[in-house]
Amino acid sequence: MRILNTDVFEIYRDGDGLVLPELHGIGFCDTTLPRLGGPRTDGLDFLEIGYLERGSIEWLTEDGLEEAEAGSIVIDWPGDWQGGVDAIIHPSRRFWVRFDLNAVPTLPGLGPRTGRELAERIRAMATRHFRASPGIGALFEQILSQQRAPGLFAEEMSRAAFHQILFTMVNDHRDVRATRPSAPVRAALAYIETHLAEKLQVAEVARHVGLSAGYFHEIFLRETGRTPARHQIDRRILAARTRMVTGADSITELSLDLGFSSSQYFATVFKRHVGLTPGDYRRLRRGDMDEASFNELAWGTHPAGGADAGVSARS
Repeated sequence: MRILNTDVFEIYRDGDGLVLPELHGIGFCDTTLPRLGGPRTDGLDFLEIGYLERGSIEWLTEDGLEEAEAGSIVIDWPGDWQGGVDAIIHPSRRFWVRFDLNAVPTLPGLGPRTGRELAERIRAMATRHFRASPGIGALFEQILSQQRAPGLFAEEMSRAAFHQILFTMVNDHRDVRATRPSAPVRAALAYIETHLAEKLQVAEVARHVGLSAGYFHEIFLRETGRTPARHQIDRRILAARTRMVTGADSITELSLDLGFSSSQYFATVFKRHVGLTPGDYRRLRRGDMDEASFNELAWGTHPAGGADAGVSARS
């Protein structure tokens, strides 16, 4: 595998001897640099299901910024741009598989009724990203490991993992739409949102929602996937990005308004989360930086090809 900067891409496509014939692509990337969404260089007719293990992807929509966070399933429908035309893929660790949605009813190992029901449920999914069950990342890992070094029953093991990804995905989508955090966690989320600029005191939030500090921390982490402190930081950074898109505040004003001790500390935290300095992010979102300038900034060069270009185990 070749390595460019510190970013690693491992991509297997049709023609690479895919261990699971019903797939049309398997991929993995671990990036420390941001990337712009862009046109796919292949797989336009295929559905791509990804798992975002670390990092985030953001889209600029008519309603403002939308973000897929770590632990999310991310879906690119046939014909979509990779990540979306207005997407920034922040430093992240991601897995994905590509397949023909029209072929799901006849997938090997599924009965006709099960295949048809599964395809219908996938088509009916209303969101392009949602929180996934914790174990789904291991299923992507299993397919990738079998592709790297096929062993006895490699196709069967990969097929079992692929089917489980599909079933888990549609169940997670149903559960996310049908459930919401418990009342104490909802109250805590609202409290943190209205106190973003204040130093977070977990004991104070716990008292506010009527729980002990230890139990509050436990259920908050279980239901949201992150600690209260991490949630506050993530919300501060999202608020900063939103204001950079919609407002005219200076970086210093933003940092102080959102509770950072200095603009320098804010810039450090912002770049750790986003992969860009606050100033460069603002320039990009306001259209003052074209794609060539972005790639020069992020990569030190302009990578050839589209969003699938970069470093590949097979190309």
